[in-house]
Amino acid sequence: EKLIKVLGERLERDSFRLHIHDMTRSNDACTGLTRSIRSGICGMAAAVLCFVGDVLMYGPECYDQSAAVYFDAVDPSTKDPTSLLTSPLAAGSVQQIVTGGLISPLMCVLYIIAGNGVLLRRELGIVGMAASFGFSVTVIGAACYHTGFVYTAFIAKAYSKICAGDIQTADCVNGFEELIISHATYMRHMKEIVKIGGFAFTAGFVKICFDHLPGKETHRLPSTPGE
Repeated sequence: EKLIKVLGERLERDSFRLHIHDMTRSNDACTGLTRSIRSGICGMAAAVLCFVGDVLMYGPECYDQSAAVYFDAVDPSTKDPTSLLTSPLAAGSVQQIVTGGLISPLMCVLYIIAGNGVLLRRELGIVGMAASFGFSVTVIGAACYHTGFVYTAFIAKAYSKICAGDIQTADCVNGFEELIISHATYMRHMKEIVKIGGFAFTAGFVKICFDHLPGKETHRLPSTPGE
């Protein structure tokens, strides 16, 4: 009787543990699926916002322009910063330009949520954390860089208003050039931050892909069910 009682208690404990284990796996599967769906939705929403922000900021005046115009008179990291003074961004309305710039922070948050949902997983370990950190730095830097286009537009607007016509004032000769050069210098430094974050993300992502090649499965931690 004592043996039967002990076996019964052990069977009851094992059954309870199995029940808890099944519940945990079920919860993990739901959590993993929810995280994957959330990452996908946030990533798509961020991409749409990025497109809308560009459309608003550049405006119809830039739609038929060539890539050369973009890199010469729109992108603040141009080789000749003074060309930004005649940027086509000046043609947009202030409300349109401001709205396009303000979209960047929201886009940044959504991209980070999406990226962390993909990279911050238990089976990816420290490599996933490094890739997630690099991705976050890249996205934050890109969002800050994107908002810098707003100031390019404002400077170009002021230049076209004050320096229109054949009469050039002292501000046109020196003041605006000094301002736009300082602006472009700051933006170049911001772009370097984007590159550093991108390098860290790329290195981590390549390592993740390498670890998932055929024959590498034995070195991976078990993934969360449902992912």
